[in-house]
Amino acid sequence: MLSGSSHQSDLPQYEIYLQGAGVFLVGMSNNFPNVVGPHTWFQSEKHAAMGNWGQWVLHGTTYFEHAMFGWQQAGAFGTSPYSEKSNNALIVLAGNYPAY
Repeated sequence: MLSGSSHQSDLPQYEIYLQGAGVFLVGMSNNFPNVVGPHTWFQSEKHAAMGNWGQWVLHGTTYFEHAMFGWQQAGAFGTSPYSEKSNNALIVLAGNYPAY
């Protein structure tokens, strides 16, 4: 469980370490612009905020990468313009998937 995160979540957040691919954050929110009702969110991060000190320090350094690229999200495989902090999160609603 992740504590002290800057990402809004109404339930505990979890940080899932992916060997060689950074971490995956998962949380739940009841309040997000353009989304009605509770929803689960996820985000890729380049380095873990929890765990060993080395990962924690590297997680802090990605803040500068985040700032250098116009506040884009810094993930394990590059940056993304989609971020809840820039009010342009990529939102996929469950009912919008095509039926196969």
